[in-house]
Amino acid sequence: FIAMRWGSGVAHASWLTLLPGCLLAGIGLGLTNTPVTNTTTGSVSSARAGMALNPDTPLERATPVLGDLDLLLVMTVHPGFSGQAFRPEMVEKIAAAAAFKRAHRLGYAIQVDGGIGPAQAPGVVAAGAEILVSGSAVFGRGDPAARGQALREAAVGGDGRG
Repeated sequence: FIAMRWGSGVAHASWLTLLPGCLLAGIGLGLTNTPVTNTTTGSVSSARAGMALNPDTPLERATPVLGDLDLLLVMTVHPGFSGQAFRPEMVEKIAAAAAFKRAHRLGYAIQVDGGIGPAQAPGVVAAGAEILVSGSAVFGRGDPAARGQALREAAVGGDGRG
């Protein structure tokens, strides 16, 4: 996942042609007041399109392009450093993204990142998250394999499937 942010109000995805092998390019929505349109995430090479929403960015800012996305990343903390506490109010945004996806029969995957550990996994999965990103909860202390397995079991309800 390559994240692209812009502050000038214009985002161009043509830089992806310079990244051979890039599988997914993401645009970080929230650094501009310019509305995003579907031309912003237009098809470039074979890369898939993604968008990241920071906690303070409403889902409604992204709805014009959700149909063009392969992945919607809902940040559950402000990006910048590992170990931040999960913001429980983000579960509502995850649920809204999942409801929009169902209502419009869209295919983007919903990914969550920030403060995700075994205690948060069941709630974000129930809200509609399909991909969970975890840093400190897995690699912070102890055995990463065991901690990763605990996170996976919490996410899938403890049955090991998923």
